[in-house]
Amino acid sequence: MSERTDIAICGGGLAGLTLALQVKRRLPERRVTVFEPTRRPLPEACHKVGESSVEVGAHYFGAVLGLHDYMMERHLPKNGLRFFSGVPGAPIEARAEMGPREAPRVPAYQIDRGRFENDLRAWCVDAGVDLREGWGVRDVTLGEGVHTVSAVPVRGSREGEGAAAQLEARWVVDASGRRRLLAKKLGLQADLPAQSSSAWFRVSERVKVRELAGAAEGAWHERDVDDNRWLSTNHLCGTGYWVWLIPLGSGYTSVGIVAEESVHPYKGFSTEAAAREWLASHEPALAERLSGLDFADFIAMKGYRHGATQVFGERWALVGEAGIFVDPLYSPGSDMIGLGNSLTTELIAADLAGEDLEPRRAHYDAFFRDWAALLARTLCEGSRAMGRPEVLGAKLYWDYFYYWACMCPYFLRGHYREPLASHARFHDALRAFAALNDQAQRVFQAWIDVAPAEPGTAFVGLPAIATTLSDLHLALLEERDADETHAEMQRSLAQGRELVDELWLRAVRRAGPTRAAALVERIGWRPSPSDARLAADEAEPKRRRKLLSKPVRDMERSIGKNARAPGAPSLRELCASAPRVEAVAQSR
Repeated sequence: MSERTDIAICGGGLAGLTLALQVKRRLPERRVTVFEPTRRPLPEACHKVGESSVEVGAHYFGAVLGLHDYMMERHLPKNGLRFFSGVPGAPIEARAEMGPREAPRVPAYQIDRGRFENDLRAWCVDAGVDLREGWGVRDVTLGEGVHTVSAVPVRGSREGEGAAAQLEARWVVDASGRRRLLAKKLGLQADLPAQSSSAWFRVSERVKVRELAGAAEGAWHERDVDDNRWLSTNHLCGTGYWVWLIPLGSGYTSVGIVAEESVHPYKGFSTEAAAREWLASHEPALAERLSGLDFADFIAMKGYRHGATQVFGERWALVGEAGIFVDPLYSPGSDMIGLGNSLTTELIAADLAGEDLEPRRAHYDAFFRDWAALLARTLCEGSRAMGRPEVLGAKLYWDYFYYWACMCPYFLRGHYREPLASHARFHDALRAFAALNDQAQRVFQAWIDVAPAEPGTAFVGLPAIATTLSDLHLALLEERDADETHAEMQRSLAQGRELVDELWLRAVRRAGPTRAAALVERIGWRPSPSDARLAADEAEPKRRRKLLSKPVRDMERSIGKNARAPGAPSLRELCASAPRVEAVAQSR
């Protein structure tokens, strides 16, 4: 006879454990069962990647699950994202640095996954979750009124081999990671474009980015007077690749190579020996720092991106990597877990309360996949900008802008809990930002393809203090109701349209008059700059600043001026230099 539960979760990794804890706290009277093949204790440091969080994922752990104090005690505070872009192999102090000047006030964490998942398992058991360690799910049979999960003990389990169990559940959630149990069973797999590959490992000591610069580089070191660069997720960037350095609370450092397959083939770093050789060629200072250290582990993965044509079904859900995984750039994995788990919890609660689930299910499914598509549009070709600091700075500014203007306020203020009629307007806002983002990403890719490379600015502080960008970030600490947040998003959309136009103007200035037509043709759209903006470009410096709008002035304060050089054509002249593409669609 089968056992019964309310919610069966297939997989007890980060997504499955946090979902179990979230559902049990929301619905304490309901039975939650988690099947997980591995047993405690899990190894610290060398367990899994996905060690870095940003605002949405950090809010999920710290506020939704109430773990902020624990994260600060047992893990590390994160000092934002930091990028060092320039010629591969160049000294780090000779590269453009882009990152926060001071520790962000909106919290994020650097997470030791083994430590975290050990603790999550204990909390789940304490909360009353039926955690079945040493059990692997063999199959799931979806039924009209109840689903059936078939599980078996893994080899070497104390339950003994062959002691299969069947569990009937009203809800089944696939949290099986890259096994993707339900997605494969239901034929829901989808490809994502521009595949990249990765290799990663841990070393058993702190590897600080300041150690890669010479002690004589006083000005470079003085930018880090508090010695907190190392708490950032540091990215060492070159054409088609980036290398991460992530500190862990256990004292280890996580190091990873992420590379566009068409530029840096997987076989070039797919083994420990190959990875050391690849680093020696592309990041020699880091390779030298690691030369006397053993790799505590080593894992490589070719073509890591995958999508799904559906993530929420009739009393089933795909969460974490069992559903969609886009890219490690900007650390969005925990964001996807937080959003997916929270929408799943809302669906389960609505169903068990007797609600007709289909309208909510269809809406959440489209919303989540649109969220993932927005990230994919941003990230899947992101490595192309890594070796172009003048493009990367502009891209980071825009990418942070829409993330802090749309995705973060929506989640941090809990608007995923809104009634469907109210939630729909946030979906509309997400789609509007996605349309703007598509235009921005077109600008960046065309800029890279058409305009000559430039060295970039020595240091770009993101976000610069007292700017549109920093105001958006600090506003995330404020409680606002759904109406206020939606109105704020509409204001940000208006600013965003102006910023995307300004990105276009930056790109066309870098392309110059001989390449302007090719640039605009590659982008596929062109703005109609206001007379005030064109007049500002032709004005004397003091008057120029007064004529610029605040969003444009703030962008220039952050990533440098888009000013006319002596004798160079004006923006008005550059815009007129590509008349044959005037008919390109300008819909916004």
